[in-house]
Amino acid sequence: MKILNVLMLLFILPLTTLAQLKEGHIKFNVEISSDDPQMAAMIGMFNGTTFDTYFNEKNTRTEINMNGFAKTTAIASNDSKKVLTLMEIMGTKKAVLMDVDDLASDEKSKEVAKTEINVTTDTKEILGYKCTKAIMTDKDGNDLVIWFTNEIKVDKKGQKYFDEGIEGFPLEFEVLAQGMKMKFTATELDKKLDVAKDFFSMKIPEGYTEATLEEMKKMGM
Repeated sequence: MKILNVLMLLFILPLTTLAQLKEGHIKFNVEISSDDPQMAAMIGMFNGTTFDTYFNEKNTRTEINMNGFAKTTAIASNDSKKVLTLMEIMGTKKAVLMDVDDLASDEKSKEVAKTEINVTTDTKEILGYKCTKAIMTDKDGNDLVIWFTNEIKVDKKGQKYFDEGIEGFPLEFEVLAQGMKMKFTATELDKKLDVAKDFFSMKIPEGYTEATLEEMKKMGM
């Protein structure tokens, strides 16, 4: 599902810096559904999925926890220009440490660059911010609907696929692909960040085995 690569890169690549906010935590509500009974039964295990983004002036950390079944954490550092991705699936823990330039040149990122973007005139308010609707379509015809705000600015380092016109920060996004609908809506914005000193550390935690991106692909992760 290539459009979901867009979703992951949306928060992993940018090395986000919010102009009005020096630090904070954005929590997203996650809805996963399907009109297909078999698909609905399969994705039931993912009910309770959480999606959180933490940031300060130099770092970004995004966590996706699929109800304990799988968890992905991506930490990006403006200082080191590196991204540390930690993946835990059914007890298997792997870590990939990459330079931002290498990640941006990866095959999946190149697919993102080919995504068509249509910025509409539709607007709505989310968490008090005026948001504009944009539709990103991958080469397979799958759509990712994004509601973004220009009131929260984003550092565009590494954000190659947004050069077409999406210059703000996404507060809601929805994807429908292969019979499954996933909708992420920002529900909380905490403008203060109270985390441990090593929260944005690029050191691989104990218990994780370092792997290359190619090794992770071969393992299906």
